Amino acid sequence: MRTQGNCVNTVIPINQIRDDSSFCISFPSRPSAALKNSIKKISLINPIIVQRNTQGDTYQIITGFKRFYALKALKKKEIPVRIEQSVTPRDALLKNLYENYAFRSFNIIEKAIIIEKLINPGLFKEQEIIKQILPLLDCESNRCEFERIIKLRSLPLQAQRALASGHLSLQGAERMLMFPPAERASLMRLLSILAVGKNKADEIMNLLFDITKREHKGLLTILKSLPVQEIITMPNVPGTEQYHRLRQYLYSRRYPQLYAHESLINQTLQRFSPPSSFSMKPPRQLEGEGLQISCIIRDIEDLRKTIVYLSTISKNKSFKKFLKTL
Repeated sequence: MRTQGNCVNTVIPINQIRDDSSFCISFPSRPSAALKNSIKKISLINPIIVQRNTQGDTYQIITGFKRFYALKALKKKEIPVRIEQSVTPRDALLKNLYENYAFRSFNIIEKAIIIEKLINPGLFKEQEIIKQILPLLDCESNRCEFERIIKLRSLPLQAQRALASGHLSLQGAERMLMFPPAERASLMRLLSILAVGKNKADEIMNLLFDITKREHKGLLTILKSLPVQEIITMPNVPGTEQYHRLRQYLYSRRYPQLYAHESLINQTLQRFSPPSSFSMKPPRQLEGEGLQISCIIRDIEDLRKTIVYLSTISKNKSFKKFLKTL
């Protein structure tokens, strides 16, 4: 045991530390494999900071939650600590904030947690957070930014994890918040089934949101409809294929006339028998003139077939007439 000012550096049994996340601002709070491996190889370098609980027989963590969880995962019996005396909740959160701030940046959910923990118990006034804390978090110092960030804590936990890890975009998260709270978990389950990237997830959410407004129906009604259920419950079909089928269905429901017109154009194009490595389609949502042409050239034979096809179709009178209708 070593005393330093009002602090005591010592080693205590790990079971004397209460698993209390009151001052935890890490998300996710569980340790990474890298941290556990580091502690396993060279032990704990920086002790965690704790204070004695009022009962006197246990301790509360102020900083070092991930280190604590890593040592527990490694089944350590003792833990190096720095015991501080009579730390107020406000000071405890600030210690944790600045300790983390010195070594790393915060993900967007951690920023929301920090704001939430400072504002809800009344430890900080709203204007204090806007002027003093938001700049530390690399956020704009205004009320709109304050409200925008703290709302993210209303997302389902799975969505918060996806947002923190970069699998859900901030725009997608804000779109999800436009749905009623009871529908957000169902929406996140759908995105998990599809297992798509954040841009495609944004597209699905935008289509669903537009359909709910256009048809005056709840999201759950749409998700439980037979066409959607048939798509998302298809056995042995990868998520990417489910995504393409679901997107096509939702697109046809959101833009019925546009979809019908695009389908007619695509059917007409198929009559001109393009090779398998070649595709022609109208511009997305028919925004623009002409056709979009793409081809896959795997070898010289593919290149030859493409050149021959383009030469042949350029002389086709029906194709020339069709182009004029676009």
